[in-house]
Amino acid sequence: MQYHKPKTNIYMGKTVTITLLSAEEINGKYTLHLKDTEGHTGDNNITSQANPGDFVKWKIETGSNIDRIDNIYAKTGSINVFSEGPQLDENDTWIGKVSPTATGSEAYNIQYTVGSETVVDDPEIDIKPPTSNS
Repeated sequence: MQYHKPKTNIYMGKTVTITLLSAEEINGKYTLHLKDTEGHTGDNNITSQANPGDFVKWKIETGSNIDRIDNIYAKTGSINVFSEGPQLDENDTWIGKVSPTATGSEAYNIQYTVGSETVVDDPEIDIKPPTSNS
C-alpha cells in the first residue's frame, strides 16, 4: 500500500523529508548522517519536527554509500506517532503519516544496508501540538 499526499486543498499539513546522507564507519560501528527539510543536519542525534497530520518521508541522498532503507519502525518502548506507515513507497522512499492526535517524541529505528552490512540507527521525531492562530 502506498501513501500519497492528497491532491486537493483538504490536506493542510506538510511533508517533512529526512535524507540519509551517509553512514560513516568508525572502529567497526556505523554512524548515520542525516538532514531534514526543517534545517536539521547531523548524526543520528538530530530530532526532526513535524505536526499532527504531516507526512514524513525518508530518502537516500544520491551518491550515498547507503544502499537501501530496509525498515523504519518505532523503537521499543517509544510512542508510535504514525497513523499510517512508515512503509516503502515509490522510488525507494519510505513515507508515514503522523497521527492527527499525536504529540510528543518518538525514537524510531531506521534499518539500512551498507554493502553487506545491515545497520540500525535511532533518530527522533518530535510532534508539536497544534497551535491556534488567534
